[in-house]
Amino acid sequence: MISVKKIPMDTFVEILEDLLAEQAADPAFSPARPVEPAFSRLPPDVEAGTLIEDPTTAQVADLANGLYEVTLQVLSRYYIHHRESAAEFDTLARTPKHLMNWVMRELGPVLTALPVGPSRPGRTTGPTFDIARPAIFLLPHQDAAWKIIKERLDALQQACASLGQQAGLGALAPLAGKLQSMSQDVGTRRQHRRLTAASGGAFSSDAAVHSGRERGLPQPGAGGGVRAC
Repeated sequence: MISVKKIPMDTFVEILEDLLAEQAADPAFSPARPVEPAFSRLPPDVEAGTLIEDPTTAQVADLANGLYEVTLQVLSRYYIHHRESAAEFDTLARTPKHLMNWVMRELGPVLTALPVGPSRPGRTTGPTFDIARPAIFLLPHQDAAWKIIKERLDALQQACASLGQQAGLGALAPLAGKLQSMSQDVGTRRQHRRLTAASGGAFSSDAAVHSGRERGLPQPGAGGGVRAC
């Protein structure tokens, strides 16, 4: 007997039916927010764009960009790495996933509900995913790379905790704890390596690659990729 499974098209049909039902009940219903991508400041390579005028919105937008930036930094270290252990390799794989699923996903609805400013009445702010520093710059020294990742996570944790105390931004407060957990994970791995190195121990990068292969992760360096030294 052939099992009939739900296909993606069924989901889209259900969404359309729900939308039509809502619009029939309320013709003014809109399924989306009036979002407009807006910058806290124009990047050097952008000639023109909407600028955020609301100070609180600008702070939340900077937080979103900072999270995007550190996600790229960790992913860069995951795909182009040098002699990370299996445990370190797992941390590099886990951290960007948690940043996206646990933090950025929760931050998005907060940012897109905030106003751009008086010159854009009725418009709310969309993320621009711009970066303030070269996030994909690969530091050649492992300890320096891990130290910077931890420092960035700590700074973002403090920003979440501070913003979460402001009116209307309470949803950001729990994100601080999640960022702190990730920072502690990175810090633990870094400290363990430093202690092992001080005692004359060694790490196996082969074990790290084997660990990632077992978990079905894309393999760093595959396809002729360059590794940092």
